[in-house]
Amino acid sequence: MGKFNKLSNTEYEIMELFWNEQKELTGAEIRSEYFHNEKAIQTVNTFLNRLLIKGYLDIRKESRQYIYHAVCSKKEYHKKVLEASLQKNYGHSMASFVASYCGQEQPSKETLDKINLWLEELSSNE
Repeated sequence: MGKFNKLSNTEYEIMELFWNEQKELTGAEIRSEYFHNEKAIQTVNTFLNRLLIKGYLDIRKESRQYIYHAVCSKKEYHKKVLEASLQKNYGHSMASFVASYCGQEQPSKETLDKINLWLEELSSNE
């Protein structure tokens, strides 16, 4: 995935099907499982095409059917959302983010403990 493209609510819910099922799905399966057959297949295909263009899905053709699969995990997506927000709102500065989160006041011991634990976990994963 190149440039980050945030998902619309409906696109996110469709991706949830892929993330939860962890398998390939056809447009008809998505139409029945998510839209409960209330939307035209063309509407479903429009959403799937947007997800293809944004780089969240890939497609293969089997016989006369198109089969879709996720190329981005839920964890990867949420990481990109956080990175984009951090860049946009805090100039990619974690210190600015933490200061904003704490309201420019002295954070509570509990908050500092959570941040320290998170930093330790990050350090141990490297």
